[in-house]
Amino acid sequence: MSTTGAMTYAYIYAKIRALSSNLLHLADYEQLLSTSTAEEFLRLLGTLRYEDTINELLANTGGSLPTLRQFDQALTWQLTHQMKKLITSAVPPKTREFISTYLDRYFYESLKAIIESRLAKIPKDRVKPFILVAKPEQEETLYQLLETENMGLLLDALPSDLQDKLSFLQDTEQLSDKMIPRVESMIDRYFFQQVWKKSSQLSGYDRANVRKIVGLQIDLINIEIILRSKILKVSSDLVEDMLIPIYYRIKDILSTMLNLRTAQEVLNVLHDTIYQEVTDRIREHYEQTQSLQGFQRRIKEFYLVQVQRSIRGNAFHAGLLIGFLALKENELRNLRII
Repeated sequence: MSTTGAMTYAYIYAKIRALSSNLLHLADYEQLLSTSTAEEFLRLLGTLRYEDTINELLANTGGSLPTLRQFDQALTWQLTHQMKKLITSAVPPKTREFISTYLDRYFYESLKAIIESRLAKIPKDRVKPFILVAKPEQEETLYQLLETENMGLLLDALPSDLQDKLSFLQDTEQLSDKMIPRVESMIDRYFFQQVWKKSSQLSGYDRANVRKIVGLQIDLINIEIILRSKILKVSSDLVEDMLIPIYYRIKDILSTMLNLRTAQEVLNVLHDTIYQEVTDRIREHYEQTQSLQGFQRRIKEFYLVQVQRSIRGNAFHAGLLIGFLALKENELRNLRII
Protein backbone atom coordinates (compact mmCIF):
# COMPACT_ATOMS: atom_id res chain seq x y z
CA MET A 1 0.00 0.00 0.00
CA SER A 2 1.28 3.52 -0.81
CA THR A 3 2.27 6.04 1.85
CA THR A 4 -0.64 8.22 0.74
CA GLY A 5 -3.04 5.30 1.10
CA ALA A 6 -1.74 4.51 4.56
CA MET A 7 -2.12 8.12 5.68
CA THR A 8 -5.71 8.06 4.39
CA TYR A 9 -6.62 5.62 7.16
CA ALA A 10 -4.24 6.89 9.84
CA TYR A 11 -7.01 8.77 11.63
CA ILE A 12 -9.65 6.04 11.61
CA TYR A 13 -7.01 3.42 12.39
CA ALA A 14 -5.90 5.37 15.46
CA LYS A 15 -9.51 5.77 16.58
CA ILE A 16 -10.34 2.08 16.12
CA ARG A 17 -7.11 1.04 17.81
CA ALA A 18 -8.11 3.18 20.79
CA LEU A 19 -11.60 1.66 20.86
CA SER A 20 -10.25 -1.87 20.36
CA SER A 21 -7.89 -1.45 23.29
CA ASN A 22 -10.99 -0.95 25.43
CA LEU A 23 -12.56 -4.27 24.47
CA LEU A 24 -12.86 -6.69 27.37
CA HIS A 25 -10.23 -9.41 27.77
CA LEU A 26 -10.54 -12.97 29.08
CA ALA A 27 -9.41 -11.87 32.55
CA ASP A 28 -12.19 -9.25 32.58
CA TYR A 29 -14.83 -11.87 31.75
CA GLU A 30 -13.47 -14.15 34.47
CA GLN A 31 -13.87 -11.33 37.01
CA LEU A 32 -17.41 -10.60 35.83
CA LEU A 33 -18.36 -14.28 36.00
CA SER A 34 -17.07 -14.44 39.57
CA THR A 35 -19.56 -11.83 40.79
CA SER A 36 -22.47 -13.20 42.81
CA THR A 37 -25.06 -10.41 42.51
CA ALA A 38 -26.32 -8.01 39.83
CA GLU A 39 -25.15 -5.06 41.93
CA GLU A 40 -21.63 -6.47 42.14
CA PHE A 41 -21.63 -7.19 38.39
CA LEU A 42 -22.62 -3.63 37.49
CA ARG A 43 -20.15 -2.13 39.93
CA LEU A 44 -17.30 -4.16 38.46
CA LEU A 45 -18.39 -3.51 34.86
CA GLY A 46 -18.28 0.21 35.63
CA THR A 47 -14.56 -0.14 36.36
CA LEU A 48 -13.91 -2.05 33.11
CA ARG A 49 -14.23 0.74 30.56
CA TYR A 50 -18.04 0.93 30.89
CA GLU A 51 -18.06 3.72 33.46
CA ASP A 52 -20.05 6.23 31.35
CA THR A 53 -22.60 3.60 30.31
CA ILE A 54 -23.19 2.36 33.86
CA ASN A 55 -23.30 5.88 35.32
CA GLU A 56 -25.94 6.95 32.79
CA LEU A 57 -27.88 3.74 33.35
CA LEU A 58 -27.98 4.28 37.11
CA ALA A 59 -28.86 7.95 36.65
CA ASN A 60 -31.85 6.93 34.53
CA THR A 61 -33.02 4.47 37.19
CA GLY A 62 -32.49 6.88 40.08
CA GLY A 63 -29.68 4.72 41.44
CA SER A 64 -31.85 1.63 41.79
CA LEU A 65 -30.99 -1.72 40.24
CA PRO A 66 -31.90 -1.62 36.52
CA THR A 67 -34.03 -4.28 34.91
CA LEU A 68 -32.57 -6.59 32.26
CA ARG A 69 -34.45 -4.59 29.64
CA GLN A 70 -32.89 -1.33 30.84
CA PHE A 71 -29.46 -2.98 30.80
CA ASP A 72 -30.07 -4.13 27.20
CA GLN A 73 -31.03 -0.60 26.23
CA ALA A 74 -27.84 0.79 27.79
CA LEU A 75 -25.66 -1.63 25.83
CA THR A 76 -27.54 -0.82 22.63
CA TRP A 77 -27.02 2.88 23.26
CA GLN A 78 -23.28 2.39 23.72
CA LEU A 79 -22.84 0.60 20.40
CA THR A 80 -25.04 3.14 18.60
CA HIS A 81 -22.98 5.98 20.05
CA GLN A 82 -19.71 4.45 18.89
CA MET A 83 -21.06 3.77 15.40
CA LYS A 84 -22.18 7.39 14.99
CA LYS A 85 -18.69 8.56 15.97
CA LEU A 86 -16.99 6.19 13.53
CA ILE A 87 -19.23 7.00 10.57
CA THR A 88 -18.11 10.65 10.73
CA SER A 89 -14.42 9.69 10.65
CA ALA A 90 -12.12 11.31 8.08
CA VAL A 91 -12.15 8.66 5.34
CA PRO A 92 -12.45 8.99 1.53
CA PRO A 93 -15.96 9.60 0.12
CA LYS A 94 -16.33 6.16 -1.51
CA THR A 95 -15.20 4.47 1.69
CA ARG A 96 -17.69 6.53 3.69
CA GLU A 97 -20.45 5.50 1.26
CA PHE A 98 -19.52 1.86 1.70
CA ILE A 99 -19.42 2.19 5.51
CA SER A 100 -22.83 3.88 5.44
CA THR A 101 -24.25 1.00 3.38
CA TYR A 102 -22.71 -1.60 5.69
CA LEU A 103 -24.12 0.15 8.77
CA ASP A 104 -27.59 -0.33 7.29
CA ARG A 105 -27.12 -3.86 8.58
CA TYR A 106 -28.36 -2.71 11.98
CA PHE A 107 -31.52 -1.32 10.39
CA TYR A 108 -32.19 -4.67 8.72
CA GLU A 109 -31.39 -6.66 11.86
CA SER A 110 -33.90 -4.49 13.71
CA LEU A 111 -36.38 -4.97 10.89
CA LYS A 112 -36.00 -8.74 11.25
CA ALA A 113 -36.73 -8.45 14.96
CA ILE A 114 -39.89 -6.42 14.27
CA ILE A 115 -41.26 -8.80 11.63
CA GLU A 116 -40.37 -11.85 13.71
CA SER A 117 -42.17 -10.35 16.69
CA ARG A 118 -45.32 -10.22 14.55
CA LEU A 119 -44.91 -13.82 13.39
CA ALA A 120 -44.13 -15.18 16.87
CA LYS A 121 -46.61 -12.85 18.62
CA ILE A 122 -43.93 -11.29 20.85
CA PRO A 123 -45.01 -8.11 22.71
CA LYS A 124 -43.62 -4.87 21.29
CA ASP A 125 -42.06 -3.79 24.57
CA ARG A 126 -39.81 -6.86 24.49
CA VAL A 127 -38.52 -5.92 21.02
CA LYS A 128 -37.95 -2.19 21.55
CA PRO A 129 -34.69 -2.49 23.58
CA PHE A 130 -33.07 -4.28 20.63
CA ILE A 131 -33.89 -1.64 18.01
CA LEU A 132 -30.43 -0.57 16.90
CA VAL A 133 -29.46 1.85 14.12
CA ALA A 134 -26.46 4.00 13.20
CA LYS A 135 -28.49 6.70 11.46
CA PRO A 136 -30.96 8.92 13.38
CA GLU A 137 -33.47 9.05 10.49
CA GLN A 138 -33.74 5.23 10.52
CA GLU A 139 -34.55 5.12 14.22
CA GLU A 140 -37.84 7.00 13.77
CA THR A 141 -38.78 4.75 10.84
CA LEU A 142 -38.18 1.60 12.87
CA TYR A 143 -40.19 2.80 15.85
CA GLN A 144 -43.06 3.62 13.50
CA LEU A 145 -42.80 0.15 11.96
CA LEU A 146 -42.80 -1.38 15.44
CA GLU A 147 -46.13 0.31 16.16
CA THR A 148 -47.62 -0.67 12.80
CA GLU A 149 -50.11 -3.52 13.14
CA ASN A 150 -50.75 -3.85 9.41
CA MET A 151 -48.11 -6.03 7.71
CA GLY A 152 -48.90 -4.45 4.35
CA LEU A 153 -48.07 -0.96 5.64
CA LEU A 154 -44.87 -2.30 7.17
CA LEU A 155 -43.77 -3.76 3.83
CA ASP A 156 -44.66 -0.52 2.01
CA ALA A 157 -41.95 1.28 4.00
CA LEU A 158 -39.23 -0.99 2.58
CA PRO A 159 -37.23 -0.73 -0.68
CA SER A 160 -39.21 -2.16 -3.61
CA ASP A 161 -36.76 -5.02 -4.24
CA LEU A 162 -37.07 -6.15 -0.63
CA GLN A 163 -40.86 -5.77 -0.74
CA ASP A 164 -40.92 -8.27 -3.60
CA LYS A 165 -38.80 -10.77 -1.65
CA LEU A 166 -41.12 -10.51 1.36
CA SER A 167 -44.38 -10.42 -0.58
CA PHE A 168 -45.38 -13.79 0.92
CA LEU A 169 -46.06 -11.92 4.17
CA GLN A 170 -49.04 -10.21 2.54
CA ASP A 171 -51.13 -13.34 3.10
CA THR A 172 -51.98 -12.53 6.71
CA GLU A 173 -54.02 -15.71 7.20
CA GLN A 174 -50.94 -17.85 6.64
CA LEU A 175 -48.55 -15.93 8.91
CA SER A 176 -46.71 -18.05 11.50
CA ASP A 177 -43.37 -18.33 13.25
CA LYS A 178 -42.43 -21.06 10.74
CA MET A 179 -41.78 -18.23 8.27
CA ILE A 180 -39.01 -16.71 10.40
CA PRO A 181 -36.07 -18.55 8.72
CA ARG A 182 -37.33 -17.47 5.30
CA VAL A 183 -37.74 -13.85 6.43
CA GLU A 184 -34.21 -13.81 7.82
CA SER A 185 -32.80 -15.29 4.62
CA MET A 186 -34.61 -12.84 2.32
CA ILE A 187 -33.47 -9.81 4.32
CA ASP A 188 -29.89 -11.12 4.48
CA ARG A 189 -29.91 -11.74 0.72
CA TYR A 190 -31.03 -8.19 0.02
CA PHE A 191 -28.62 -6.55 2.44
CA PHE A 192 -25.48 -8.45 1.45
CA GLN A 193 -26.17 -7.96 -2.25
CA GLN A 194 -26.30 -4.20 -1.60
CA VAL A 195 -23.04 -4.33 0.37
CA TRP A 196 -21.24 -6.43 -2.23
CA LYS A 197 -22.35 -4.08 -5.00
CA LYS A 198 -21.19 -1.03 -3.05
CA SER A 199 -17.81 -2.63 -2.32
CA SER A 200 -17.12 -2.77 -6.08
CA GLN A 201 -16.71 1.02 -5.99
CA LEU A 202 -13.76 0.82 -3.60
CA SER A 203 -10.13 0.79 -4.71
CA GLY A 204 -8.66 -2.61 -5.51
CA TYR A 205 -6.80 -2.74 -2.19
CA ASP A 206 -9.77 -1.71 -0.08
CA ARG A 207 -12.15 -3.91 -2.06
CA ALA A 208 -10.01 -7.00 -1.51
CA ASN A 209 -9.76 -6.44 2.25
CA VAL A 210 -13.44 -5.60 2.67
CA ARG A 211 -14.52 -8.62 0.65
CA LYS A 212 -12.21 -10.83 2.67
CA ILE A 213 -14.36 -10.07 5.74
CA VAL A 214 -17.77 -9.69 4.08
CA GLY A 215 -17.18 -12.68 1.79
CA LEU A 216 -16.27 -14.82 4.79
CA GLN A 217 -19.43 -13.65 6.55
CA ILE A 218 -21.57 -14.57 3.53
CA ASP A 219 -19.94 -17.97 3.05
CA LEU A 220 -20.48 -18.88 6.70
CA ILE A 221 -24.14 -17.80 6.59
CA ASN A 222 -24.65 -19.97 3.50
CA ILE A 223 -22.82 -22.91 5.09
CA GLU A 224 -25.01 -22.57 8.19
CA ILE A 225 -28.17 -22.56 6.04
CA ILE A 226 -27.03 -25.71 4.21
CA LEU A 227 -26.11 -27.55 7.41
CA ARG A 228 -29.40 -26.63 9.05
CA SER A 229 -31.30 -27.76 5.96
CA LYS A 230 -29.67 -31.21 6.13
CA ILE A 231 -30.60 -31.56 9.80
CA LEU A 232 -34.19 -30.49 9.12
CA LYS A 233 -34.35 -32.40 5.82
CA VAL A 234 -35.34 -29.38 3.69
CA SER A 235 -35.29 -29.90 -0.08
CA SER A 236 -32.31 -28.50 -1.99
CA ASP A 237 -34.59 -26.34 -4.20
CA LEU A 238 -35.98 -24.48 -1.20
CA VAL A 239 -32.52 -24.12 0.30
CA GLU A 240 -31.05 -22.61 -2.85
CA ASP A 241 -33.70 -19.88 -2.76
CA MET A 242 -32.62 -19.00 0.79
CA LEU A 243 -28.90 -18.72 0.07
CA ILE A 244 -27.17 -15.38 -0.44
CA PRO A 245 -26.23 -15.59 -4.16
CA ILE A 246 -22.62 -14.54 -3.58
CA TYR A 247 -20.33 -17.52 -3.21
CA TYR A 248 -17.00 -16.13 -2.12
CA ARG A 249 -15.00 -19.33 -1.67
CA ILE A 250 -17.60 -22.09 -1.88
CA LYS A 251 -18.74 -21.64 -5.48
CA ASP A 252 -17.02 -24.80 -6.74
CA ILE A 253 -18.58 -27.03 -4.08
CA LEU A 254 -22.01 -25.41 -3.72
CA SER A 255 -23.81 -27.80 -6.05
CA THR A 256 -22.20 -30.78 -4.36
CA MET A 257 -23.21 -29.64 -0.88
CA LEU A 258 -26.81 -28.96 -1.92
CA ASN A 259 -27.20 -32.46 -3.33
CA LEU A 260 -25.77 -34.28 -0.32
CA ARG A 261 -28.17 -36.00 2.10
CA THR A 262 -26.65 -35.39 5.53
CA ALA A 263 -24.83 -32.68 7.45
CA GLN A 264 -21.93 -35.07 8.06
CA GLU A 265 -21.46 -35.44 4.30
CA VAL A 266 -21.41 -31.66 3.91
CA LEU A 267 -18.72 -31.45 6.60
CA ASN A 268 -16.66 -34.03 4.73
CA VAL A 269 -16.69 -31.82 1.61
CA LEU A 270 -15.87 -28.67 3.58
CA HIS A 271 -12.94 -30.42 5.26
CA ASP A 272 -10.91 -30.14 2.04
CA THR A 273 -11.47 -26.39 1.69
CA ILE A 274 -10.27 -23.19 3.33
CA TYR A 275 -12.97 -23.87 5.94
CA GLN A 276 -11.25 -26.97 7.31
CA GLU A 277 -10.67 -25.29 10.70
CA VAL A 278 -14.33 -24.55 11.37
CA THR A 279 -15.30 -27.95 9.95
CA ASP A 280 -13.03 -29.66 12.48
CA ARG A 281 -14.58 -27.63 15.31
CA ILE A 282 -18.10 -28.64 14.29
CA ARG A 283 -17.10 -32.27 13.83
CA GLU A 284 -15.43 -32.35 17.28
CA HIS A 285 -18.61 -30.96 18.83
CA TYR A 286 -20.68 -33.57 17.02
CA GLU A 287 -18.47 -36.44 18.19
CA GLN A 288 -18.86 -35.26 21.79
CA THR A 289 -22.61 -34.63 21.72
CA GLN A 290 -23.90 -36.63 18.74
CA SER A 291 -25.79 -33.46 17.80
CA LEU A 292 -25.12 -30.70 15.28
CA GLN A 293 -27.56 -28.32 16.96
CA GLY A 294 -24.75 -26.21 18.43
CA PHE A 295 -22.81 -25.72 15.20
CA GLN A 296 -23.84 -22.05 14.93
CA ARG A 297 -21.66 -21.22 17.93
CA ARG A 298 -18.60 -22.85 16.30
CA ILE A 299 -19.21 -20.91 13.10
CA LYS A 300 -19.49 -17.64 15.04
CA GLU A 301 -16.29 -18.34 16.98
CA PHE A 302 -14.44 -19.12 13.75
CA TYR A 303 -15.67 -15.88 12.16
CA LEU A 304 -14.50 -13.77 15.10
CA VAL A 305 -11.04 -15.40 15.09
CA GLN A 306 -10.68 -14.68 11.37
CA VAL A 307 -11.78 -11.06 11.88
CA GLN A 308 -9.18 -10.59 14.61
CA ARG A 309 -6.48 -11.98 12.32
CA SER A 310 -7.57 -9.69 9.51
CA ILE A 311 -7.42 -6.59 11.67
CA ARG A 312 -4.06 -7.42 13.19
CA GLY A 313 -2.49 -8.62 9.97
CA ASN A 314 -3.04 -5.46 7.95
CA ALA A 315 -3.40 -2.14 9.68
CA PHE A 316 -4.71 0.18 6.97
CA HIS A 317 -7.85 -0.83 5.08
CA ALA A 318 -11.58 -0.16 4.92
CA GLY A 319 -12.41 -3.46 6.63
CA LEU A 320 -11.20 -2.08 9.96
CA LEU A 321 -14.60 -0.72 10.91
CA ILE A 322 -16.42 -3.94 9.99
CA GLY A 323 -13.97 -5.98 12.04
CA PHE A 324 -14.21 -3.74 15.09
CA LEU A 325 -18.02 -3.78 15.04
CA ALA A 326 -18.06 -7.59 14.89
CA LEU A 327 -15.82 -7.78 17.96
CA LYS A 328 -17.83 -5.13 19.83
CA GLU A 329 -21.13 -6.87 19.08
CA ASN A 330 -19.69 -10.11 20.44
CA GLU A 331 -18.63 -8.34 23.62
CA LEU A 332 -22.12 -6.94 24.20
CA ARG A 333 -23.62 -10.37 23.51
CA ASN A 334 -21.31 -11.87 26.13
CA LEU A 335 -22.33 -9.24 28.70
CA ARG A 336 -26.01 -9.98 28.10
CA ILE A 337 -25.36 -13.67 28.68
CA ILE A 338 -23.46 -13.05 31.93
